[in-house]
Amino acid sequence: VSTQSTGSFFTPQGDPLTPMNTAACILVFTLLAISFDSSLCHSWMVTPGPLRADVCRVDVPGRTINDFGRIIQANANCPGPCEDNRAFTTNTGHRFQRGQTITVSWLRNGHGLGGGVRWSIVNMDRNDFRNKRTFDERTFHVECFVQRLVSCGGNCGTDTQRYESRLRLPTTLPDGKYRLQWVWFGGPDPSPNGNFGDYYNCADLYIQGGTLEKTFRAANNPTCFTLSTRVGECAREPCRTGERASNKKLREYADGKTLASSLWGG
Repeated sequence: VSTQSTGSFFTPQGDPLTPMNTAACILVFTLLAISFDSSLCHSWMVTPGPLRADVCRVDVPGRTINDFGRIIQANANCPGPCEDNRAFTTNTGHRFQRGQTITVSWLRNGHGLGGGVRWSIVNMDRNDFRNKRTFDERTFHVECFVQRLVSCGGNCGTDTQRYESRLRLPTTLPDGKYRLQWVWFGGPDPSPNGNFGDYYNCADLYIQGGTLEKTFRAANNPTCFTLSTRVGECAREPCRTGERASNKKLREYADGKTLASSLWGG
């Protein structure tokens, strides 16, 4: 249910968008009417620290983008399924145990209306980490883009806060080197007809210790205010699915899913 108060707008999840935060997106979509370039308002993973703290989205390779004054080529430095497909980065590898619940966060950047977030993880030694399908088959969690807001300094893009959540790593991961993928999809902000494609980032992790199990049940089935309900429905921007943004269940795990340790070489 939407709520309104003086000086701010509240989304269906109750997330306030201040006039300052929305002003940038309003300006962006004024420009969009001419250029159809929505990369000016975007998001990326903040924690765990990504391979590269920058925007990466699914788009037409080679397309010119004016990104906050920087002229870049869409996907020129974002090959997918991660922003960098190099081998494991030992200098940025984070250390966790399987089954551990970790803190994750991503930029709000004025996006308060929603979409979904998908988490996948691949074994760098036993899986093809350059293949998009490898990540699709090893998705273990989905959640709403709008989460708890936390203040931050200097690492919030055009905003003063970012979204923070808690993520439990699968208990089916053998010791080794892993690449964690974050994808934001279905972002309807600010038009209910939808303009945002899929954005992605990855982080490298060391997994060692914790109880190793044969199966892990990914039984989350959130309802989120979103345009699309799974990754891949918005391959270009502006995204046109023929549907309007509304409260929908994300389809990655509509009926729950059991993941076997064999997916990661266990």
